[in-house]
Amino acid sequence: MNSSQDLTSEKAKVQQESLSATQKILSMEKRVPEIESEKKLAAASRNFKEAGRLANEAKALLSSKREVTLDLGRITAELQKLDEEIDIQMSALADLDKQLVAKEREAAMARCERLRLITCALRDERDAAAELEDFEEAESLHIEAEAADKEADE
Repeated sequence: MNSSQDLTSEKAKVQQESLSATQKILSMEKRVPEIESEKKLAAASRNFKEAGRLANEAKALLSSKREVTLDLGRITAELQKLDEEIDIQMSALADLDKQLVAKEREAAMARCERLRLITCALRDERDAAAELEDFEEAESLHIEAEAADKEADE
């Protein structure tokens, strides 16, 4: 599977090909009537060699136009395929983003729960230290418990 950047770059390249093909077709469509007019003038002035050359030029131009039109069809199909691939990748990225948000939320909840458990354990230790009349240790544990509780609230 190509990366989104590769697909976008490929799409830009193919869009440029499409634009170029469209411009060629328009140029050919404009040139054919001009050649036909020149051919009529040459035939009217009895310059049949020139009229024949112009007829062949018009024929070649029409043939070329058919080829470019076929290419344009292929290019359009390729653009559609690239658009579909880009849409699939964007959808997949959106799904992954949703999963990431859900996992981040899950991790935050687990961290909060862990901090709440630590807070409870520290308070239990504080109470035990107070019963043993180790008030300095009890105060230290109380400060740690409050810090863990505050962090869990965030």
